[in-house]
Amino acid sequence: MKNPEEMKRKIMMIVKIGMILWIIGFLMILTAIYKEFLGSYVSIVDSTASRTLMTLKLGGIGFTLSGIFLSLIAIVKVLSMMPDRLSMLIKKK
Repeated sequence: MKNPEEMKRKIMMIVKIGMILWIIGFLMILTAIYKEFLGSYVSIVDSTASRTLMTLKLGGIGFTLSGIFLSLIAIVKVLSMMPDRLSMLIKKK
C-alpha cells in the first residue's frame, strides 16, 4: 500500500504548481486588459500592439486553464486515495 503522507506531499506539489500557473495566467490577462483600456495601447492601432495584446490574452487563458487542469488532477488523485484510506481505517478497528 502507498504511503499516505508521501502521496499527500505529491498532491500538494501539484496543487501549488497549478496555483502558480493560474496566478501567472490571471496576471497576464489583467495586464492585457490594463494595456488595452488604460495603458500605452489606448490610442495605438497597429499590428504590433494587436499581436502583443492577443498573445497576453491567449497566453493568460492557456496558463489559467493549465492551472485549473492540474488542480483537477490533484482532486482526482485525492478521490482515488479514499478507498485506500478507508481500508486502513477499517483494518485498525
